[in-house]
Amino acid sequence: MWTTPSDLARLLIDVQAAAHDRPARLLKPDTARQMLTQQAAAPPLADGWGLGVALNGAGAERRFGHDGRNEGFESTMVAYVDRGEGIVVLTNADRGKQLADEVVRAAAKAYGWDGLRSREVAEVDVPEEALEQYVGYYRFDQLQLWIERQGRQLSARIVGADTQPLIALSPSRFISASNASVGEFERDAKGNVSGLRIVEGGPPVTLVRSAPPRS
Repeated sequence: MWTTPSDLARLLIDVQAAAHDRPARLLKPDTARQMLTQQAAAPPLADGWGLGVALNGAGAERRFGHDGRNEGFESTMVAYVDRGEGIVVLTNADRGKQLADEVVRAAAKAYGWDGLRSREVAEVDVPEEALEQYVGYYRFDQLQLWIERQGRQLSARIVGADTQPLIALSPSRFISASNASVGEFERDAKGNVSGLRIVEGGPPVTLVRSAPPRS
């Protein structure tokens, strides 16, 4: 599908309007409300998906949107459920999502979108032996990353993109210093690290820890 930022913005506006029983061009109110209602998720998807859109935030910060990626293109779009605000950013670069995230954060700062703006974080001290347990290869569909460690610092090296330093918010939850997305490491029944769940700032999915691909 080929589209433009303006057309995607019109789609977001249509969802906002229909969900609040205002005139909409494409969607019925019931359809829009179903889109914005969390659906039962099956692994490796995490909770936080409506019908076709990712759901984030609560109260006045409730948001919906989706990232996009194809060879040579990366994009993001996000809008508020209960107020007529949102943003769409399309780029023509394989690493364009980093630029798109910067644009979103700049807009969030200008318009007072608290749930999307950069925030001050207090780093938690996590022992090196605990950090070492997270080191490895993780994957969801085409998204692949390596969690690496240097001393007391973890980083996420995304295949096809830049390395992002990670700041510990808790012994298991980390925030990217580059794009403010937050991930939480999960464990299986035996206590082994099994995956990395994106809980803020990205699509609500779980990257499964697995054997790295053969070079």
